[in-house]
Amino acid sequence: MLALLMAAWALPGSEGLAASTSSPEPQVVTPVRVADYVYSDAEMPPQRGWRQAAVPLIDLYDTPRAAAPRVMWVRFRFDAGRSAGAGQATATMAWTAAYMSERFRFFLNGREIYRNYSDPAELPMSTFKPQIVALPAASLRPGMNDVAIRLESDKLYTLGVSRMEIGPGAAIRDIYDWRYVTQFQGVLVSNSMLGVLALFATLLWLRRRQDMTLGWLALLGSLWFVRNLRYYYETPPIPIDLYWHIQINLIFAMMAVFYCFAARFLEIRNRRLWTMVSLGIGATAIISQLVLTSLGISDVVSHLLVVPLSLAILVVFGRATLISPKPENVAMFVASTMGVASALHDFGMGMKVWTGAHFALLPYAGVVIFLVFAFALGRRLIDALGTVENLNAILEDRVAEATSELERSQKQIRELEIAVALERERERIMREMHDSVGSNLISALAIAEHGVASDNTVATLRRSLTDLRIAVDSLEQVDGDITPLVASFRHRMEPELAAAGWRFEWRVEDVPPLSWLDSANALHVLRILQEALSNSLRHSGGSIVKLALQSDARAGTPGIAILIADNGHGLPNPRQAEAPSHRGKGQSNMQARAHALGAQLSIANGKHGGTTVSLWLPLHRGDSGPASIG
Repeated sequence: MLALLMAAWALPGSEGLAASTSSPEPQVVTPVRVADYVYSDAEMPPQRGWRQAAVPLIDLYDTPRAAAPRVMWVRFRFDAGRSAGAGQATATMAWTAAYMSERFRFFLNGREIYRNYSDPAELPMSTFKPQIVALPAASLRPGMNDVAIRLESDKLYTLGVSRMEIGPGAAIRDIYDWRYVTQFQGVLVSNSMLGVLALFATLLWLRRRQDMTLGWLALLGSLWFVRNLRYYYETPPIPIDLYWHIQINLIFAMMAVFYCFAARFLEIRNRRLWTMVSLGIGATAIISQLVLTSLGISDVVSHLLVVPLSLAILVVFGRATLISPKPENVAMFVASTMGVASALHDFGMGMKVWTGAHFALLPYAGVVIFLVFAFALGRRLIDALGTVENLNAILEDRVAEATSELERSQKQIRELEIAVALERERERIMREMHDSVGSNLISALAIAEHGVASDNTVATLRRSLTDLRIAVDSLEQVDGDITPLVASFRHRMEPELAAAGWRFEWRVEDVPPLSWLDSANALHVLRILQEALSNSLRHSGGSIVKLALQSDARAGTPGIAILIADNGHGLPNPRQAEAPSHRGKGQSNMQARAHALGAQLSIANGKHGGTTVSLWLPLHRGDSGPASIG
């Protein structure tokens, strides 16, 4: 890019490219320095009202034309013989311009020979491309020739012509090619590079969202890339006035983000306040531009705000370089200086203060600034990684010393946990033996001592044995699968049902495992099922009992339902005089166990008679540890 700039500044102007080595006669490129202009929406060159002005004639910051016509005519004259050179009056001639505002029509000696659009409704945005028009030899006169250009814009601004030259076709083509590469094609390549870099920075920031320095850099590159998208198309995708408002205000947004990045990278005190002030200044500049243009006033004032803001950037990075002359700080100061110089160059070229390099430098400077800032941020990250490596080396020794001590402590903790778990399990088994098996054995002993029929004794002892086996079954490893647990319950209880003349009907579906089901909770489930089955045998007066296991979601919560239903006479009506006034102790124990499981238990009459006990168990619960009841 530096070589390109040096070549552009070294050239004395368009004349520097005028000579063509292929022609034996000197070919003269004539720059158009003075032209006449008039505002008129006429379709052919007007006859009156012309005023003379110097070229470039760029009406960029004059009073906005809120009403029609937004059409400008520009005319000038040239000597075909002098431009073609001695003996070359019939040579091919051409005209070129650095850029044109919007669409235009080119007239030679009162005859239209070129227009840069084909559809009358189309409004191409050709501001950033050079233009070239071949002049037909049949339309040229031997002496003076008249050129008229009709420019039409749909924007509030930008009516006028840039630097123009006319002369031999080969020499004009050289000028055109040079301009096309420097002011258009080179910008496309540079901005494409900037877009890739901005995308890469954005992806890095998404992985490290806590690093706002990287985030501001990604945003700055993205804004710069978006602003230069105007080089990629000729017709804006949105209304042209709105499009130019966005293009102008993107500059202020970029300046604000620039300061926010500097505040984070340079670790300025009160960074949050600095960031708020920077964003506030950017918003103020944007609002002032919108207000001025809405009032029909030139927005040059809001553009002038860029100058002090740009100089303030140099002060910020210059001060940081003086305090800490690190390579990254120096590089950022140099890049910022280049960016500010490019901005002033482009601003002055637009204001007709100078012609400069004839093309915008800021798109090229954007890539350089982004790369330098990325380099500075990368160096800081590398330094941080080096510090981390040194800390890791120090910590490795401490970790090695603590590892052996931690292993010893963990071994002691595991031994203690095993001892505590064994003690708890032993206490649980003893409590179950005392509450169920012990109680039944005491009853059997009392029956035997009083000489009660041996059938009752045998039945009581059998129930005791069943209780004992169920308690032992609960100790089996179930891994959350309730199906084998229920199957084991059926295996234990079916002989007792058959001996009492009952028929057992079994309906089990595939159900998901319960993450919280351990041995303690498994025993709660078995005791609830055992009590429900015992109540059916003793009180229902039926002959068939059904056990079902199925998936069941309640109130949007997934779970499993276990149903035990008999064909007996059902629960008594609570309104009947002979109905009990309160639930028995068995049902209270069942509810207590269901509460310990975090489950829902309901006992009700079935739709077709009999009693149905429903135990609903959630698939997941907050406390999956062992549950107990008093």
